[in-house]
Amino acid sequence: MNYRSFVAAQFAILAFFFSGIIPESGDILLPIVWIFDKKVVGGFIVADILRLLPGALYTMTPLIREYHLPTSLLFWIPAVEICVAIGILEAATFGAFFLKRNLRRRAPDVMNRLFHK
Repeated sequence: MNYRSFVAAQFAILAFFFSGIIPESGDILLPIVWIFDKKVVGGFIVADILRLLPGALYTMTPLIREYHLPTSLLFWIPAVEICVAIGILEAATFGAFFLKRNLRRRAPDVMNRLFHK
């Protein structure tokens, strides 16, 4: 594992545990993970989906019954996974865009060290 992947994995683990303590609080670290290694963000998405899926399905059950929505889990599991993945990718990519922009403006030496191996 190279240095960038290792640092990205550390930030992803911190983001995962912070999100468990205070919901969505770890999302502030996701842009850093995205900048260092995009593959680690994919692993974070899988772990977060597995963490959030039971609660999401439990929350959806009364809505399914009340509004006569499809009751098949084959419909709802992919729908919940897609929504969670879109939310994580949105937080990571938009945050990384603005973080890179601010780093270019305020600390170009840090940008050179990060992106020129």
